[in-house]
Amino acid sequence: MRSSNLTLLVSAAIVAGCASTPRPTEEMTRARTLIDQAAQSGAQQYAPDNLQEARDRAAAADAAASKHDNVAAQQLASEASADAQLAAARAQSGKAQQSVKELNESLNSLREESTRKNEGGVPPSVAPSSTVPPPPGAAPTTVPQSTAPQGNPPSLT
Repeated sequence: MRSSNLTLLVSAAIVAGCASTPRPTEEMTRARTLIDQAAQSGAQQYAPDNLQEARDRAAAADAAASKHDNVAAQQLASEASADAQLAAARAQSGKAQQSVKELNESLNSLREESTRKNEGGVPPSVAPSSTVPPPPGAAPTTVPQSTAPQGNPPSLT
């Protein structure tokens, strides 16, 4: 009889131990929300493996919770959240890299266009300016090079 009481007591302790960890509803909801946000941020394009890993772990968390293995469910939900955050970060990084690439392509295109337009020489409107020495007590003035006098500079005395 003593053995059966001890077995009953141990069984009750195990059941109580399992019941003491509540279902990780909040963690599982957070994981699903982060997965949805990652998908909306472009993770399917830039980080499909991380996004799929997050989805798989969230599904495993649901399965563990269904079996009342709340400790495993909580751990899997936390891992799913971390995977979803990684997927979102990689998507954001991929988008930023794409933007940089597009800006560099635009800049190169503008440079090429500018070079083609200026192959025959620099037009006077873009020519560098030359500074003419000011008279004593006056501020320096800038005169475009195309209109600067040819030959010796004017005498300031």
